Amino acid sequence: MGTTMSKGFYLFRVGRLLGVTLFVLGAGFGCTETTNEGEEVPAVEIPEEVPAAVVIPNVVIIVADDLGWADVGYHDSAIETPYIDGLVLEGIELDRFYASPLCGPTRKGLYTGRSPVSLGVIGNPLPKNDSQSVPLQEHLISQTFKAAGYQTWMIGKWHLGGSTDDGYLPNSRGFDHFYGFKGASVDSYSHTIPNGSEDDVDWQRNGATLDEEGYSTDLLTDEIVNTLIPGRDPEKPFFLMVAFNAVHTPLLGPEDLVAKYATVFPDDEDRQTYAAMAERMDYNIGRILGALKEADVDESTLVFFMSDNGGNIGDGGASNSPLQGSKGQVYEGGVRVAAGVRWPGVLEAGSVSYQFVTVWDVLPTLAGAVGLEVQNDKEAYPLDGRNLWNELRGEAPPLLAREYLVVGTRGDIALFDQEWKLIKERDRPNADGAVTLFNIAESPYEDHDVAGENPDVVSAMSERITEITLDVADQL
Repeated sequence: MGTTMSKGFYLFRVGRLLGVTLFVLGAGFGCTETTNEGEEVPAVEIPEEVPAAVVIPNVVIIVADDLGWADVGYHDSAIETPYIDGLVLEGIELDRFYASPLCGPTRKGLYTGRSPVSLGVIGNPLPKNDSQSVPLQEHLISQTFKAAGYQTWMIGKWHLGGSTDDGYLPNSRGFDHFYGFKGASVDSYSHTIPNGSEDDVDWQRNGATLDEEGYSTDLLTDEIVNTLIPGRDPEKPFFLMVAFNAVHTPLLGPEDLVAKYATVFPDDEDRQTYAAMAERMDYNIGRILGALKEADVDESTLVFFMSDNGGNIGDGGASNSPLQGSKGQVYEGGVRVAAGVRWPGVLEAGSVSYQFVTVWDVLPTLAGAVGLEVQNDKEAYPLDGRNLWNELRGEAPPLLAREYLVVGTRGDIALFDQEWKLIKERDRPNADGAVTLFNIAESPYEDHDVAGENPDVVSAMSERITEITLDVADQL
């Protein structure tokens, strides 16, 4: 008896997804065994009815900029957001999703699965200095998907560095295509840096600066629905990051929508414009979802939605009610944000998850959802985030918080651990109330300070804050 190779169609094992072993039918070489009588028989038995080829899921992440907790329809807002509402209600609403209080640190955690403290750069990337950029040795979410054969596209706000060195920009960090801007914000019509000159245009496609007319939210979506999705390689899955500049300042909205909200918020011009920006962003999210359906990839696409931090209630027109605080602050209104995930046929529509989820968890969770292993150097740069896919789907019991630390604009710090949230205010180190402690599930509005009743918890968590931030103390 001998073994020979022959060409034909075989089942190839390609991995596991949602706990199921995946196979793809394709041409290739397989083993056959020859009996002593010269008869060839297959060494591996293949079933007569072969399943259709597995479709590898696409992944889309949509990030709103400075969207308030109270400013989505499913939180009873007067601002109309039917497509965001539909995205969340057709999947799982993430009721306890936490970001950083600032744009840059949230993006650092989102793209790396690591705390900004672990990265060693805890602030916003700077306009003419890459000292706060994500270090080049760090692994990004785009690189994990690209290594798995995905087409990788970055649309919108980058804000992870590259103001002086193009090596920090998306095309050098795992993205095949980049259309958008590299800094913190742009004028939605002129695409210039706020408070800059008319020559300070921050708008590009793959490194080439563009002089384009149009509203930024519309242009970003045009790139997706007119170019990327219809022009993709249909034989490969895609990973799409969409980071809108809406509803970040400067507040600039379509005139017809501003007029519409003048009757809804008659005494607040900032809120009128903010609402117009939010509705226009929602409309464009609807365009993206529509393009997925038109391309017949809707049911094979996981879509994740989040805001990068709480709304700016100072001069940004947002509302985080009934949560306390604003963008830049470590109170719930600055860090607990609207979020949800949709995957038709896989996730149960109308679900609500109360699992504590952080922006660090997004990379390992979404990679795990589609059967990928994160390709980071696990010894040198271990993830801080957790794969919570089973917990979100209700297939595992919820986990409590695990040392999630955020830093506000004034250097205030909040540490979440287990059921507790400890806040240390930097500008009042010796005053009564400088340290507050909440059982955050029982006191989501931070109106019941239990620090006095739990001195041991306060002491232990205060000590952990000092230990965790030791290497970045000079940045606080």
